[in-house]
Amino acid sequence: MSAHERAASSGNGNFNRVGQVATQPRLDPRPPRCTLDGAKLMRQEFLDENLMDYENEPECTLQALKRPRLRRCAFDTSTMVFVGPINRQPRQGAEQDGGLDGYNWKVRFGNDPRLFVLKVFWDQRPQRPPYQYALQRECHNAAVLQLMRAAMSQDDHASGPILVQPHPWSRAEAFENMLAFSNEARLEEKLDEERGVASPLSRITWMPRIRQCYGWVKITGARIFDELPPNWWPSCRTLEKKRRQIYREIDYTALVYEYIDEGDNDKEIIDKSLEFFRDAGFSHTHISLACNWKLSVLIDMSDIIYPVNRTLAAAVGYVDTKLRYNMPTILEALTEPSVARDLNNDHAVTGPNSNIDSAIYIEDWSEWQDFTYENITAIFKKQLGLRYQGDREPEPLAQDLFILNEDSADDAMRRFPMPIINYALKSAKGTEHFGRGSRCASKDYIPDWSVVANDHFIEGEGEGLSGRFMNILPGDTKVSSKWTSDIETDPIRALEWEKAVRQVVTYMAAWSVRYGFIITDVEVVVLRIIRQYAPSGIAAGRFRRKYSRASDATITLGSDPISEPSSDWSNLSFQDNKALDWDFRVEFRAISWSAKNRLTAKLALWALAMMSSHGDHFIDYSYPGLDTWRVVEGGGLVHNTSGAVLSKAGKDCTIQQPNPFGGDISANTGDNDASDTEEEEGEEEEEDQGGEEPELPESSRYALPEVGSSSRSADAVPTQTTTGNKRIGVQVVKWGKKYYYRDYKDGRKASKKEDWQAVEGGYLLTGKKHDYFTKKLG
Repeated sequence: MSAHERAASSGNGNFNRVGQVATQPRLDPRPPRCTLDGAKLMRQEFLDENLMDYENEPECTLQALKRPRLRRCAFDTSTMVFVGPINRQPRQGAEQDGGLDGYNWKVRFGNDPRLFVLKVFWDQRPQRPPYQYALQRECHNAAVLQLMRAAMSQDDHASGPILVQPHPWSRAEAFENMLAFSNEARLEEKLDEERGVASPLSRITWMPRIRQCYGWVKITGARIFDELPPNWWPSCRTLEKKRRQIYREIDYTALVYEYIDEGDNDKEIIDKSLEFFRDAGFSHTHISLACNWKLSVLIDMSDIIYPVNRTLAAAVGYVDTKLRYNMPTILEALTEPSVARDLNNDHAVTGPNSNIDSAIYIEDWSEWQDFTYENITAIFKKQLGLRYQGDREPEPLAQDLFILNEDSADDAMRRFPMPIINYALKSAKGTEHFGRGSRCASKDYIPDWSVVANDHFIEGEGEGLSGRFMNILPGDTKVSSKWTSDIETDPIRALEWEKAVRQVVTYMAAWSVRYGFIITDVEVVVLRIIRQYAPSGIAAGRFRRKYSRASDATITLGSDPISEPSSDWSNLSFQDNKALDWDFRVEFRAISWSAKNRLTAKLALWALAMMSSHGDHFIDYSYPGLDTWRVVEGGGLVHNTSGAVLSKAGKDCTIQQPNPFGGDISANTGDNDASDTEEEEGEEEEEDQGGEEPELPESSRYALPEVGSSSRSADAVPTQTTTGNKRIGVQVVKWGKKYYYRDYKDGRKASKKEDWQAVEGGYLLTGKKHDYFTKKLG
């Protein structure tokens, strides 16, 4: 389907999510303005014998864009004088003024003081594959850009807007974008606007500065050698295993270009120029050198390719090893708007949500603060910059947009946004895949969604793949008429909020994974669960949970290389071996399907799958920051979220070792009081909480990096204080009225809240020789 067909509505009415009638849609899909017949186009002439008129712009008609022809240069070639090479000191090698397509000299015409560039092309007829016909390509580019410049000089109000599909993903879409500059296309858009017809296409309002082409000329090889001194002659050379040279006996077609002086480039202007070329329908070659730009203007016009040239290449069997379409990056594909934003839930069913048979209890949740666009794009910068290799979301039919219940919402998700996410995962060289939860082994707890990957299997042999796939990211589909993330604060609907969250948390616990999600027709809610420590006094008297055979679905993930506990908790007085027995704290981030350009729902789900597959996904009592690194035994660093490996820390690396006893864990410990002197052995604190107390884990105290160390984290605290004492970073655990930590001897200490002084970044307890710093109390 062409880009402009996407503007058409699929049915008799176009309703937005709240039931309001939107602007009148186009009643019928607009047919493509031109079919791409490569063999026919190959036979077309690309040179125009008419002289170029430098005072008046050409008419940008549909026919002119379909069959662009470059006009002849109006300068008198008999007055042309060679001024010299482009490079002042040409020598054998890369500094000469010749490239893969041709050779360049500076020239003047008659009394005109301006400098021009004469580009003589090696090849004067089409070459055999895989080489393109460079002369034809540049003539097409120059002619089309002149037509586009003429279109941009016209007033939108009088002529109509230029509307294109941003980031065209196919040759047909690119060609439609190019034809959108034509007078006929703009008139159609103008009439649609006057009738109130809405269009989802983007308006072109800016065009970069284009190097002026003054047309084509004829010049003999003999004249080149006769008028040039020998040191300016074009040397014979072999480029890409092909012999390149100019012969005296051949008449050459050359192009006359504006001469642009050397100057610095502005990256922002170049990026904006490349975006225009892409949206205007041009593709580009694999190799584009920085030296092909001067003063932020593209000098080598063979770097871009008119869309018909791609068709010509296909017509004569040219392979795609030399050319590529300017496909979007994975980030661009994931931040494009989704059809899901147009879903209509006006007629969706209401009522209660399903209630899962689970002993897990969810009281509330908190914002997952570091699940941000900035962190995701920093962590997966390399992968998100790769080219997306997939299609766009398909054009919806009218019935596709009506959401009646969870099944229709589920159908819409699987038809529209989810294939984009799966192809984005594949484009990132991964094997992660969103699909149905039933493909993973579980007899009792079967979520709507699962994410599987080739390197995450259950230990042992199951019944085929369905018996071995591990669900590293369970999720569930809800309909917004029954559940949204904001009903938690509604006293009447709070129970319905809890049902859905508890259901997905149960799936996550059944698979012993920390990440999950809820997907609806209006939003995606990403989840992370954190285990909460149940104190021994409570645990001893806690009723042992009973539940159905769902407990048997808890998988021992012995074969999963990254699903190992981060510390030894064997000393805990109440030890649960199954996550379905645990208590959890839930973090969430809700992203609307209407979100644009930044953290979109598609980007969030893609990132969650990448985190589940490549980083740690086991459930713990606390987690390091998303964009942090940990030092591993034997040297080197591993990223806590992406699993990336470094041999040594870089200047931008934030080091944060996993600390399972951190966060908001309540502990029951009998430790020495902070009022005791550091040099003396403290006496055991009276057990005012009841029950046998667990040992405080070693990781409750952490070493601070040395000042000036390259591995120091951004939030590290100084090792010296104003008191002159050595500062030690600790984790503080609140139990009852006491605040426990480990001192410099690794002994347990108890303190009172008033012992801790609020300082910048946390709290400080001052001892005789050591000061203890913590970011938070309990």
